[in-house]
Amino acid sequence: MADPGAPPQPAGAGDAGRRPPGQAALQALTAAALLLPGLMPTDARAEPDDGIALQASHYRERLRPVEGAPTSFRPLTADSLTGRTTIALPRGDALLLSITQDTWSGATPITSAPASANGNRPIQAGAAGQLITVGASPMINGRLLLDAAGRPVTIDPARGTAVAAPAVVDTLSSASPETRQQLDGKYTRRLDGGALTLGGGVSLERDYRSRFVNLGRRFDFSEQLSTLTLGLSHTRSRIAAALDHDAAPYITKTAYARQIENVHGQQVLHGQRRDWAGSVALTQVLGPSALLQAQAGHTHSAGDLANPYKVMSVVFAPGLAEGAAGSGAAADVLTGDLRALLEQRPRVRRQWTVGGKLILHHGPSDGALHLGYGHFRDDWGIAAHRVEAEWFQPLPGGWQLSPRLRYYTQRAARFHADYLVSRQAYRQVSLGQEGQPVITAFDPALLPAHFSSDRRLAAFGNLGAGLGLTRSLGRGFALDLGVDVSRQSGALKAGGGGIGRHADFSAMTAHAALRIDLDGESGAGAPAGADRPHAAHGGAHHAHGAFAVPPGVSFAHAAGAPGSVMVGVRQVLSREGGAMRRGAARVDDAELMAQACAPAPCAARAHTMAMRMQMLELMWSVNDRLALMLMPQHMVMDMDTRLLPGAPPSDTHVHFGRHEAAGLGDTQVQASYTLLDAADRRWLLGLGLGVPTGDTSLRHRRTHQQEPAAMGYSMQTGSGTWDWMPSVTWLGQRGAWSWGGQLAATLRGGRNDDGYALGDRWQAQGWVARRLSPQLAATLRAAHAVEGAVQGERSGAPTGQTPADRPANLGGRFTELGLGLTLDGLTGPHLGTTLGVELTLPVRSHVNGYQLTRRGSLALSWSQHF
Repeated sequence: MADPGAPPQPAGAGDAGRRPPGQAALQALTAAALLLPGLMPTDARAEPDDGIALQASHYRERLRPVEGAPTSFRPLTADSLTGRTTIALPRGDALLLSITQDTWSGATPITSAPASANGNRPIQAGAAGQLITVGASPMINGRLLLDAAGRPVTIDPARGTAVAAPAVVDTLSSASPETRQQLDGKYTRRLDGGALTLGGGVSLERDYRSRFVNLGRRFDFSEQLSTLTLGLSHTRSRIAAALDHDAAPYITKTAYARQIENVHGQQVLHGQRRDWAGSVALTQVLGPSALLQAQAGHTHSAGDLANPYKVMSVVFAPGLAEGAAGSGAAADVLTGDLRALLEQRPRVRRQWTVGGKLILHHGPSDGALHLGYGHFRDDWGIAAHRVEAEWFQPLPGGWQLSPRLRYYTQRAARFHADYLVSRQAYRQVSLGQEGQPVITAFDPALLPAHFSSDRRLAAFGNLGAGLGLTRSLGRGFALDLGVDVSRQSGALKAGGGGIGRHADFSAMTAHAALRIDLDGESGAGAPAGADRPHAAHGGAHHAHGAFAVPPGVSFAHAAGAPGSVMVGVRQVLSREGGAMRRGAARVDDAELMAQACAPAPCAARAHTMAMRMQMLELMWSVNDRLALMLMPQHMVMDMDTRLLPGAPPSDTHVHFGRHEAAGLGDTQVQASYTLLDAADRRWLLGLGLGVPTGDTSLRHRRTHQQEPAAMGYSMQTGSGTWDWMPSVTWLGQRGAWSWGGQLAATLRGGRNDDGYALGDRWQAQGWVARRLSPQLAATLRAAHAVEGAVQGERSGAPTGQTPADRPANLGGRFTELGLGLTLDGLTGPHLGTTLGVELTLPVRSHVNGYQLTRRGSLALSWSQHF
């Protein structure tokens, strides 16, 4: 079932105005249809023969109100980054490679329950006698009052009578950031009258791993005026859900007892599922101004289909009588025992989809109207309808505007409910024949076989609107921008009968994409890449004996030809783990507990930490000496923390286990000036500015009715300060050898809004490279860095009880050695492409305070000059 909050992707009618009217309309309609993602996933014509696409999107829900307490949860947010490249192969074949990374965090409903159960308990802070309510903490078990018919009530203290309390509320839980990465590829073989595609990939999360394969066949008829596309896919997924160690003791997991394993003190629920899917799509050109698309599909899913992080609220009330009405008197009121059970869904699901889209070209405006309809149905009882309309209007100057409207409505699954009431006790204690206590648990057979309160299975409607803007930048470049807003509510369901107001929410999605069509750069008849500017990584020329710069070196790009552009992606993966150190010496847990968090003792320590940084590099050469660069980055950190044996009891909750933090990092803006440019040497002067677009206030989830503690300084995605980054770089070469060096610094601009500043960083490095071939060079790099400790201390949030939470335990002196390979000097369609990989290992470290041992890093880079 499609996510009703997902915005439609932009597509265009093409630049048809420069061709004859009939041909223009036909080509515009065909281009628009083939650019619609998702409708014809096996159609190789939806991608350029040789191109690159980079896309970023951000999803945010509005803050959810909480019954009985002020909202202090962060709203749910999700960030998605996608990189895709299509490589032209001989004989007209093509290879598509794609990588996607999704990161989400914030408050999500784990269940719904009667509001009278007070599931979101107020959190109070302040001195005695001056307490104020600052937020809410989720409580999934408790007690509430029921009338004789099992309906929630409260007691009117003035009259002493029962008052109906029908309100339902979502019980929210705030999760730390989580990340998903997907890698996939697709090979397309051109055939007479169509194409054959074979693809596959893997999707990786901390607790969910999927592998999938797909096969597609396209048939073209009537000179491609009719196209039939068939698709098959198979997905196999494995689940290893680490149940929240704070909430797990309060959740009843009887139905999954055989699937739960204790791993290092944490309960892990294992499962697996398989999905088989088939689809058929037909595209038919109806005339010079109309095109029709139709599709149908079927998906069969089997295995563990429940969400291991969703629970169902069940009110156990053994005193309820079947069919009782109740008098409303306080004497008729019963006490119900509210418990949380892991949801149970059927192990098989069959889904059917049908849909269509009509595209109409409007000659006078050269615009195109897209009208779409889709229907979804499954054997769980859900039936959904979707209608959408979008207008694509080309504008002067290479612009295109596309407003859109979308409406979605669905019927609920048969087993969906806000909560359940069971006429039995959750647990009974009786005496055995010999007087011993006998505990009898509830009878699962008296509950429904399947139940879930997940709002995605409820009855609701969703109304959305959006606006897209596309700009053709010339030389094969195009920029897509878009924003969509939506409102989901039970009141919007067609025909009424939707879920209650507690599940209402609004959301916004914004996206930006840069598309590069490498085939669109050269004029007709020109060889591929013939008109590209002559530039390379680090300003090197594509020739034997050129400068070779290791991938781990930043700020070494020189200006190319005036007006030339470079697009690059850099990824750095680093790891820490093993022993904790003070200075250069190892320390044991006893010293850590006593000294690393002074004056208080430490309660836990990091066991491993991994960091992934993805940076997009955009460079524009103002002239042959000055280049300007914009470098946004995305950060993902993963830390595994364990409790220290023998640590004294703490008044605050200690977070341990695996924690993730992810999000937009600081953005770098840099100017690079070429002081000297000769055949055998080059000097570069750089000045960068770090813009504080990252986050410095990430926290652990709220639990045990306590204000959540801030994550450690190294787990924040940004610095929170405006930083200066000067650098000087020199390069030299002779024959097959080249060398270089760099001095660089990061100077913090005062303290951030949270009251601290990361330490300044100074680095000196040098390298030597040897050409193994005209296109391949091996590099050896040595680097020494000095990093200061954190200045000041975090304010406004509780701090944790690990060494990483103390400002003195960051920074130090680090010496590293890097080994790398650089591929450049390519010709033909890949002229201007540079690929690099470098493995960096620590040689000597002297840390400030107490820190994990650094294990090394891996840098990967790709850039393309135009």
